[in-house]
Parts: sequence; C-alpha cells; structure tokens
Amino acid sequence: MWRVLKYGGVPTLLTLAALGAACGEESQLTPGGQTSSGAGGAGTAGAFSFGGTASGGFVANSPCAGVVPPAPLTRLSIADIDGTLDASFGPGTTLASVVAIDDQGFQRDLSSAFVGALRTVATERVKAVVADTDSFEICEGAQGEPTCLEPWLRDQGQRLYRRPLTAEQVAAYVAQFRSANDQRTPAEAARNVLVSMTLSAYFVFRIELGERLDGQQLTAYEIAARLSHFATRQAPDAELLSAAAAGALKAPADLVAQLHRLWETPQGHRARTLRVLEWLGVSEKTLPETLDPDLRTAMLAQSSAFVDDVFESNSGSLTSLLTSPRQPLNARLALHYGAAALSGDELQFVNLDPTNSAGVLSEGPFLSSYPRPTLRGRAIIERLMCRRVPDHPAQVDASLGDEATPRQRIEQRTLGNPACLGCHAMIDATGFALDGFDDEGRATGFNTTTTLPIDLFGDAAAVMSPRELGTLIANSSSARACAAQRYLEALLDRPIAETITAKVVLPPGNAGAPLNPAPYNNDPDHQWLDCLLQNAGAGDFSMTSAAELLVSGSAIQRRAGTPHQFAAFDTSLDPVEHAYQEAAQFRDAFQDSSDNQTILRYMDALRMLQRLDALGPVTSSDGGAGGDTFGGASGIGGAP
Repeated sequence: MWRVLKYGGVPTLLTLAALGAACGEESQLTPGGQTSSGAGGAGTAGAFSFGGTASGGFVANSPCAGVVPPAPLTRLSIADIDGTLDASFGPGTTLASVVAIDDQGFQRDLSSAFVGALRTVATERVKAVVADTDSFEICEGAQGEPTCLEPWLRDQGQRLYRRPLTAEQVAAYVAQFRSANDQRTPAEAARNVLVSMTLSAYFVFRIELGERLDGQQLTAYEIAARLSHFATRQAPDAELLSAAAAGALKAPADLVAQLHRLWETPQGHRARTLRVLEWLGVSEKTLPETLDPDLRTAMLAQSSAFVDDVFESNSGSLTSLLTSPRQPLNARLALHYGAAALSGDELQFVNLDPTNSAGVLSEGPFLSSYPRPTLRGRAIIERLMCRRVPDHPAQVDASLGDEATPRQRIEQRTLGNPACLGCHAMIDATGFALDGFDDEGRATGFNTTTTLPIDLFGDAAAVMSPRELGTLIANSSSARACAAQRYLEALLDRPIAETITAKVVLPPGNAGAPLNPAPYNNDPDHQWLDCLLQNAGAGDFSMTSAAELLVSGSAIQRRAGTPHQFAAFDTSLDPVEHAYQEAAQFRDAFQDSSDNQTILRYMDALRMLQRLDALGPVTSSDGGAGGDTFGGASGIGGAP
C-alpha cells in the first residue's frame, strides 16, 4: 500500500520529486557528505597577484583574492539559529526569547543553559511541523518498508545541516526513527528525529570540510551556506541549494547575483539591516524599559527602515548612514520628535533639519541606547571606529555634578581630575556633538560644538552640529576601516584584531589617513581589509560594494585549513545523547586546536545537561537547563 508522507498537514509530493536528482547522485557523495564532482570548484583562469602573494589563478576578474583569512569553527549566532529554524519549520518560538544569555559579539555561550534553551525551542518548533500521527503517515512499499522515510530525512537533513546527508547519516536516522516508532507514534518518532538534528553539531556550528581532493576548496553547499548566512542570516533557500547542486556557484558574477537576489527577499532586507544595528549595538534590549512600548516599536521600525533605505537608495553609503536627514516617521514618531505633524501608523520618509541630522546617530534607538554624551562618544569610538576604550576604573567615583546640561555635569566632574581627563577628553569630545538630543531622542537645544580628538580623525577638527560629526566620521580612515572590518568579520564569523584595522592603507585623498600607515604584509586579514578599502572606500565607503567584493573573492570559496574528511553520525534515541555521540566523532578532526576545544566544550555542555536532567525538572528561565551556572569562560564557543 502506498500512502503519501505528510508533515504539518502539507503533502510533500513536490519535495519528493525535487529530491529525486539528489538521491540519484548518492554514489558521488564523499565521506564528508559532499559531491566529488567539483560542484563547488572555482574557475582557474587569470592568476591574480595580491599583496605580493599569488592566488594560483583561483578567481578570475576578482579584485580581492589571495591568501585566505582563517575562519574558525564557530557556533551560529542566535539570530542565525532563529533564522534557520524559521526557514526550516516556519515562524515560531525563538531562541532569542528563551535563552537567558545574549551573544556578546563573537563570544557565544556554549553552556548547558544554551543547549537546554535550544532543545526547548526545537521541541516547540517541531510540534508545528509534525502535528500528529494523522498528518504524518509513512509510505509503505510492497514489503511493508517505509519507502518515503528516507527522502523525508534527506529533505529535513539538508535544510538543517546545510548540506546533503551522507548515506551513513540517513541510515542512522532511519534506525533512530524506527527505534522511536517501536515505543511511540510515527509523529513522535519524527519529532524526536528533528530535535536530534537540531542539537547536532552540524546544525549548531558552521562545519566546513571542503572538497575531497582539495580540502581548502569549499564545496558548493558550504559556499551556499556561507553566502546565505552572510546575506540572510539563515540557511540556504531552495533556489540557492539548487544552484549549489547544479554547480552554478563558481563565477564571481553568479555569487554577486545570488547576493542581490537574497537581499531582495524579506529575510535579506532584515539581515542587512540587523547587521548594521548590531554593529551599532542597538536592539530592542538596549532601549530603556521606561519607553512607551508603542514608541519603542516605532523607533526600532524607524531605524530598520532608515538603514534599509540607505542600501536601497544609496548603495549602503557610509556617509548617508551617518548624515542623511531623510527619515522614516509616522504620526507617533513625528509627535515625539517635534517634527511636522503626520497622520497614520505607516512610516513615510520626510526630510528633517539637515544641520541637526546625523543619520542613524540622531535617531531615537541610538540616542536612547546611549543616553549620555560619554556613552555616545564611547559607542562611536568603539563601534564606528573599532577602537577599544578602557572601562571606567572601579575605584573612581562616577557620580556627576548637578549643573544644567549633561556637558556641564560631566565637565564639572572630569576637568579638574587628572585621573579622568585622559579618557574623557577623547570620549566626551566626540559625544558632545550629540548633546542636542535627550535620552529619548528629542531635541534639547543644548550646545553641540566640540573639537574631535586628533588621534581618531587625523587632525583636530571643530564641529558645530551633529551633521558635521557624521560627515567627519564617514570621511575618517578609522570609520571606513572599521566598516570594512565589520563586513569581513561577518563573512568569516570571527573578530579581527584592532591592531590590524588601525594600520590599513586607504586610497589617496582620504581624510584622516593613518598617521603611520603600514605596508602590505603577509597577514591575510590586513590584505583583505586593504583590498576592501581600495575598492569600496574611494570617495565614500559603500557597504554594498564591500559585500560584493567579499562574495566575489576567494574568501567565500576557500578555507585556510584542511580538516579531516569524515561523516559523524549516531543512532542514539535520546537527542542529547545523539548530539554528544556525534560531536565526539569530531574530536581531533580540525587542524586548529581552538576548533577542537570548541567541540569539547559542546560535549561538556551536553553532558552537563544530561546530569541536570537526571536531577529532575527545575523551573528556570534558561530553557530547561536547570539554572546551570557553569558557562563562564569555559562555556564560550567560537572565536577566541
């Protein structure tokens, strides 16, 4: 008897048809689960010399190629995990709403609290995908075997693993399903498999094994995953996976075309906007709880729409991001900011006073996230200039005076104190240019005249208004180098050292050039930042151009190290034990010792969760991890 396999009440006949070609190519799979046909291979025409290092003719007609910067084994960010769960299962409970620990840039928690939260979210998500036994019927062949099970597993596995499952992995999941089905209903067995896949290291981490014959050359599926997470913060969609299967991700033009296609999706618009707001340190959690909830929502929508418009209308211009007076407002925002009256809840773009506009810096979300001049100055220096500012000494009194304006209160406390003057002369001088806004983004009329520090801008510069501040930042070498750094970090999913960013070489004529620009050296990070600035930073740094350069160059198609080729799989019925046994097979598989340590930390987190489970249910806000406090330094995964 033949019965259609269904999940979530949606027939998958089209899915099964689409999987036919992939299943027919199973004999071409390598032990790493990749095709051996070279689908991800690059063209060989036109060797390119970069910084004195030949690329071996890897990418034709690409201005950025050469020595590939290392990309470590990293846990996907919470935003990328939620995006991939949405792409795989549809909207639902988010990890961001459950986990009690935020990502701190590239320092990402790998404690049992994280694993417990992921299990909680996965369990909730798969309920909607496989609602009940009636909506999940196993196709039975002539001998009673579930002939639809393997195609369904391949489909789900490719979505979550971002690569085709190997034959061994499919067989392991078939065995796990059958074991669960002996004790539970088919729907429960299917849900158990999906939770196991979600806890798998293949889902949690960006695992790149490379081609079988050239481990440094990424497979087509790995290139697709890099591109998709860079462009949409989620796993590849069906069209990108089809391009990978067809070997259509080789030429730089093909990759750039896919970048723009992905950017035109709702997920792409949201991802490129989210990346800039993360870069600025602005989110719903950074806005004060005292703000009216409707106003908070409207403010965040304002900043998101503004950043998106900078990409759509001005090719991601850094100058537009930091100076444009063109702002999206609705009636609520216009009333709050004291702008000309508007009607309705829909955002509409209006031109505000250009003198008092500094693009995203003069919007409510940034100003509310950093409510005082000192905080604003520090945010600009650290987040827009990529320069570290020392923390406030714990033993120094941080109380302010009682003068009329924020500037006066800060100066009253710091000008006569040598212990404070060094840092505050740099931080406050920058933040004073935004003193014309209160802690909710409303105009105050306070003095915004200031002199920016020479070591950040290359020359002492007096500014009279927020717009002049934004212009000087956008024209400075530090801000342009920092913008290039943020995009390179996004592709590599790791931080870049401040000492490298401070020494990049800019095109001639750029304001605020480094005082002692360093020549090219053999550091690949340095080379790539230089290339981005030479090609995307002339005149005005373009975030769109930087992204195009990255996806058309060798950094998206190759990796610096060569891991062992292998396929990890396990048949354990319990999802946590399954993830542990599978992760154990990754030990010593990577050249970089820090990558191996990351796998060991994940194994420790899985074992700790099992111990906490054995103690019985504990009510906590960490997603069922039993209030684990063992994260600490040893619980951080990803780039060191």
